[in-house]
Amino acid sequence: MKKQIGIWIDFRNANIIELKKDKVDVGIVVSEIEEIQPVGGARSRQPWGPMDNVSESKFLDRRKKQEKSFYESVMKAVVHR
Repeated sequence: MKKQIGIWIDFRNANIIELKKDKVDVGIVVSEIEEIQPVGGARSRQPWGPMDNVSESKFLDRRKKQEKSFYESVMKAVVHR
């Protein structure tokens, strides 16, 4: 008999549903993706001076790494069923 597995993923968790002959197994993989919103920079002391910008690339790189780790853990959970 073939394995029948369904996956429901959002950024908080992944539900893995496996259909067997007489029962349904449900597993949950919890993500550790942070929900961080970068906030603005600081104004300089000069009137009408430049503002310091917050680099969003740091936050995006961190999120990409966390997403990759989450997807890898979901795939491991599916393979080990």
